[in-house]
Amino acid sequence: MICENCGAEIDAHEKACPYCGHINPAGAEEAYMDRLEDLQEDLEDLKDHGKRSEREELGKQGRRLVRTGLILALVIGGIIAGFMAMDRLWMRSAGDEKALMEFQKKHFGELDALYEAGDDDATLEYMIALLDSEEKGVEAVYDWKHYDYMEAWWTYRDGVKAGEDLLKKEWTDEIAGEAMLDAFRLVDRAEHSGDLPKEDRNKVRDLGEKGMAFLTEVTGMTREEAREIYEACLDEYGFFEWSACREKCGKYLEDRS
Repeated sequence: MICENCGAEIDAHEKACPYCGHINPAGAEEAYMDRLEDLQEDLEDLKDHGKRSEREELGKQGRRLVRTGLILALVIGGIIAGFMAMDRLWMRSAGDEKALMEFQKKHFGELDALYEAGDDDATLEYMIALLDSEEKGVEAVYDWKHYDYMEAWWTYRDGVKAGEDLLKKEWTDEIAGEAMLDAFRLVDRAEHSGDLPKEDRNKVRDLGEKGMAFLTEVTGMTREEAREIYEACLDEYGFFEWSACREKCGKYLEDRS
């Protein structure tokens, strides 16, 4: 027979392909059934003994053999299921990796060109369009080298700047609270900008300063108050926590009123 994984010719009775290790379900099942038949023959032999004491002793042995057989069956079944699951996972992962690479090849050139042209809005709109698409491999966008900066720009443009423009017309705690949340997120991104590409590092830090400016100039808190609230937005491991920050922003606006 032919191995369904690597295409090599193998014996139909093999439990697994000797070349790639892919499980041969038919062969594995055959080996399992052969083992059960041996166990059954052993049990039949036990019935031929006549003495009661021997029957009792052999009965114990028989039960042990049955238990051993059941355990063996479970182990073999688990091994087969495990290998088949791992094989499916490997095949799926390989397919996903191919889709990611094809997506990168198709779209990253355009993303890079828009970024190099310095048009952040056009770059962001193209990136959002890709994320909204159902194209296979779209998760690759998160691996694009400028994704972190563009996400920060997204937070600033549609969060902080939009909130600031709205508050110039009419102040509402709801608008202010959402804009404050995004502003603190920008502060957090600036705090962790050290791992970004060199060309993005200062841009993200500048957006962090814009976020801090919104907090101090628009909402009226001092820089020290902003830093204190920011620290309260972090969990015990130092990661930004949206729910905690939303609560702190709401409390500040409530006290301010």
